[in-house]
Amino acid sequence: MWIPLKNLSVAWVKSQRGLDQKRAKRIAEAFDPDLFGVLIVCPDGKGNYHIIEGQHRVAAARLMWGGEQKVPAEVLNVDNPKDAANLFYQLNTLPKRARTIELFKIAVEAGYQNECAVDAIIKECGFVASGSPGDGNIRAVTACSSVFKEYGRPTLEATLRMIKDVWGNDPVAVEGSIIRGMAMFLKVGGGLKMPWEKTVEKIQKNYTAGKVLASAKVIRDSFRGYSTAQAVSQVLQNAGKRSRGASRA
Repeated sequence: MWIPLKNLSVAWVKSQRGLDQKRAKRIAEAFDPDLFGVLIVCPDGKGNYHIIEGQHRVAAARLMWGGEQKVPAEVLNVDNPKDAANLFYQLNTLPKRARTIELFKIAVEAGYQNECAVDAIIKECGFVASGSPGDGNIRAVTACSSVFKEYGRPTLEATLRMIKDVWGNDPVAVEGSIIRGMAMFLKVGGGLKMPWEKTVEKIQKNYTAGKVLASAKVIRDSFRGYSTAQAVSQVLQNAGKRSRGASRA
């Protein structure tokens, strides 16, 4: 089917990644009609079409030709944001064209069980899954998801709450290695058996999030096969090992 550019848009913004205007301009500057391909779209319920795949090509074509030009598109039988998000996710997980944080948020919009659970935990612990810089934003959703899958919901909750209690909204504290390392410390290294408040106090007294990473990298470089996350766990064990007692989680 050939559809005028003016009738194509991202109707459901949470079901797509954000438009990169610079990328669209680069495509326009080096435009080759033979490489345009076929868009994947679906009706938006308002007489136009939501772009599932190809929004940057549409933006580039619109820059050159305006809105009347028709372009080839495959119209799928999808009529809601959830299914559109699901299709975008499926199309972008094998060829890795979208950032992990974008795919995570689109998976949440599509209703994927694990991603929705992780997103809910992130919010419950006072954070937001976001690729933008800012206090309380977590970009390391892969680390959160891996903790959730390996150790379960309670450990991910405890991990993010401990990070929040110790370092507040320090963006360094929610880097992937610290999230994984904190989870190892709590679940494997005995952190959940230590008194919560005393453990928070001891870590705060001895380590900023940046100092934890710096100390962990020294340990990692000294022991072959050690990951940064394992080394973070070791640093935290050293900081809290005297805080033996009752568990909070």
